[in-house]
Amino acid sequence: MLNTRFRRVVASAGILAGVACGVATAQPYASENIQFLSRIGLNDVPSTESQGNDCWGYVSPSGREYAIVGMFSSFVFVEITDPENPVVIFQHNGVGSTWRDVKVFGSYAYGVTEGGGGIAVYNMSNIDSGVVTFVRSVNTGGSITTGATHNVALNTDSGYLYRCGGGSAGLRMYNLNTTPDNPQYVGEWNGRYVHDAQIVNWNSGPLAGRELAFCCCGGAGLRVVDVTNKAAPVEIGSSSYANIDYCHQGWLSDDQQYFYLNDELDEQSFGLPTTTRVFDVSDPTNPTFVNSWTNGNPSIDHNLYVKGDMIFAANYTSGLRVFDITNPTAGVEIGYFDTFSGGDPTSFNGAWSTYPYFPSGTILISDFQQGLVMVRTQFERLVFEFPTGTPERIGPGGTDTLTFNVIEQGVTLNPASVMMHVDTGSGFVGVPAVATGNPDEYRATFPAASCFDNVGFYVSAETSTNELFVAPQGGAAAAFEALVVTGSEVRFADNFQTNMGWTVTNSAGLTSGAWERGVPVNGGRGDPPSDYDGSGQCYLTENVSGDSDVDGGSTTLTSPVFDATGGEAYASYAAWLSNSFGGSPNNDPLDIEISNNNGGSWILFERIGPQSQDAWRYTTKRIADVITPTAQMRLRFVIGDAGAGSVVEGGVDAVMIEILTCMAPPACQPDLTTGAVAGQPGYGVPNGVLNNDDFFYYLAQFASGNVAVADLTTGAVVGQPGYGVPNGIITNDDFFYYLAIFAAGC
Repeated sequence: MLNTRFRRVVASAGILAGVACGVATAQPYASENIQFLSRIGLNDVPSTESQGNDCWGYVSPSGREYAIVGMFSSFVFVEITDPENPVVIFQHNGVGSTWRDVKVFGSYAYGVTEGGGGIAVYNMSNIDSGVVTFVRSVNTGGSITTGATHNVALNTDSGYLYRCGGGSAGLRMYNLNTTPDNPQYVGEWNGRYVHDAQIVNWNSGPLAGRELAFCCCGGAGLRVVDVTNKAAPVEIGSSSYANIDYCHQGWLSDDQQYFYLNDELDEQSFGLPTTTRVFDVSDPTNPTFVNSWTNGNPSIDHNLYVKGDMIFAANYTSGLRVFDITNPTAGVEIGYFDTFSGGDPTSFNGAWSTYPYFPSGTILISDFQQGLVMVRTQFERLVFEFPTGTPERIGPGGTDTLTFNVIEQGVTLNPASVMMHVDTGSGFVGVPAVATGNPDEYRATFPAASCFDNVGFYVSAETSTNELFVAPQGGAAAAFEALVVTGSEVRFADNFQTNMGWTVTNSAGLTSGAWERGVPVNGGRGDPPSDYDGSGQCYLTENVSGDSDVDGGSTTLTSPVFDATGGEAYASYAAWLSNSFGGSPNNDPLDIEISNNNGGSWILFERIGPQSQDAWRYTTKRIADVITPTAQMRLRFVIGDAGAGSVVEGGVDAVMIEILTCMAPPACQPDLTTGAVAGQPGYGVPNGVLNNDDFFYYLAQFASGNVAVADLTTGAVVGQPGYGVPNGIITNDDFFYYLAIFAAGC
């Protein structure tokens, strides 16, 4: 469902005018929040074409904008500076192919095709004068000598071009820096067939400054390759996911924390709706599947690109789909433009690709049947940002705060409307947010809540014209949550770098696959390529390369005894399950069982699968929701192979037992201490009695700058917004606020 916080614009029939052929065409499309501008049809180019495929964009030094679109037999260059009146500049014909791809470096465009011909080089330095020159085709380079190429990737920061695929090729690499009109072959990586890739200069962590290729490799999933040394590229990380069929294409978030991926064949093979998968790639050596989302549409997803907090995805028969990724792991569809009029079948028709990066905001859609379509989003809105994140834990006393930014994007904010909405168990209640004085920044204070409650919260604001915007999307229905606690104690934690007393027992029929501790060898066939937390070791089922899966029975990994008393106990662990290969796939779960009598009896704590995960999955769960906590607790992980012998691989890592505690705040806010002598017992400990000791204790904390105690209010006027709301700053207002509540007594 589309989020109604965006202004709806439904495209009506538009008129195409001013194209080179002079054709005016009425062109209605179904859309939401996206405006139709114009179209260059397959008949609107000098040599009529039979289908469209890929597209990319170019901005000349003068600021004029151009589209480059692939068609069955040609690349076509179109000026779109006036997007309602596009003009075809140049068409270059070549071998026919359904698959063409093009990228841009400087004033040069580089086109490839599965039909052969290598790299077609185009000089666009005189494009403002209506001149594009075909320079040459480059066919040299690589041990796989085919002229066919499936896709072309280009790192504009490094100046290297990468031919993806073509035959069984992986990446064939070319230097553009010295002779951009004549790409020079410098190396290759053929560890896997590469269908498509994004190559970037990495900007953080131990790999900062390295050049990394994020490769979509069909059934082999996501592979991360360090291509800094073109003569010796090396795969450094990999990941897969449940229901993998053909890992097709993907793109990084702007901050390089996440990689968004589409699978081109999972809809047909597994009956899935259009699904976008999210991988945490903050550590490129350990890309980890974290979530997926769907808009429920049956169409096949094809090419997607990230721009800021939005994803633009060309999804064949459902057209262009736009997702808000303000929450980077849970995108929400906020707009669409459907270029295919025949419904949304799971077929290879409609929108092939998109290009959303023009400074003007014009967006390209290249389409099998429609050719090239120009559109523009209509997303006037308020954008919420949480620079320090949203809290997962808050205290019960009504002093914790949420700080967030409200950004105006084409609209004007009504500052008085900014609110946090909080549900402590009786429904959502609005809490006014107060401007902090920093640009766009607001702060609201959580009300008092009961210990161990899950508090829901979201924020909202209105424009000057009363349009309501919320975050997260969905408001109350998708609210953030925070657990009310005041302290925690880790009772047991094991990253498996040493032997902490786990035991392995196997059923009588087990022939292979017993649990063992070690560094993953990444032998393929579903075993994890690395441990979960990066510490090195974890538990795996028979950690050897090759045919190492669980066969003939089951294997059980049992923890040592741990104490789960003295508070609210939570168990956390990372688990891996793969059983998507072989005779009876997706029939063998990984069971996590728990005992509160030292293993005398067991009950199911969680079942992972039997649907194959093919990724690390991290779980945190309250023990008391399943069993009464005692001092004689154990966990165990049970995995087996039943039925017709599918490939079953498992892993366990990062096990932790945490005890959360919560102390209710004193009933009397100004009651702060039992005594007035620093360092003596009772100093700073409320005792339920208000006297001068409390006043002098506050005075001492105020004078010393102890924000945790002395910051009490944002303003000194009773009844005004901010009164009694801490703001992270100690001023005289805080002193006079304390004086007022002290005088009022308990």
